[in-house]
Amino acid sequence: MTTSKIGNTFTAIVCTVLFSATCVLSAVGPAQAADTAKTNAGVVTVSADRIYA
Repeated sequence: MTTSKIGNTFTAIVCTVLFSATCVLSAVGPAQAADTAKTNAGVVTVSADRIYA
């Protein structure tokens, strides 16, 4: 493999990992938020910087 092919392969691997992580986090984030909303329904939580209702 030449340096160019190694660089291209490394770049493709990094982009694939980043894209996969983004897809997973975008799917998990809303699910966790919905689960938290169900758990805390009707409960007011006070934090030092925000009030959650």
